[in-house]
Amino acid sequence: LTYILPINGHSISMYYSEKEDGQNSDQIKNLDSRFHELLYLASNSKPYASTLCDIHKRMTKFRRASVSHQSRALQALEEHEAIYAALVRHDEDAAEQAVLTHAQNARDRMKELEA
Repeated sequence: LTYILPINGHSISMYYSEKEDGQNSDQIKNLDSRFHELLYLASNSKPYASTLCDIHKRMTKFRRASVSHQSRALQALEEHEAIYAALVRHDEDAAEQAVLTHAQNARDRMKELEA
């Protein structure tokens, strides 16, 4: 899948085209980080984007462990696609639901990894 979503001069098209070709968890984690970073920057709030980027970076060990499992990596990609699609449609309710679903699934995966 190749999508182009300009967000304040940034484009998510690279994320999707490269993620399909991702062969290792580090590459997938890096592309995942870039997707999140672009969304944070789209807020047009430097403090908000900075805070979220810091939190995202602190969760590196969980994210690496999570995406090392192909099923979760694919699930996260589908969740990102749902977020992206809602943003393209300017559907705030669907975007909110997609983000909540993604956050809840990530939280659940972190709990599994901690157990």
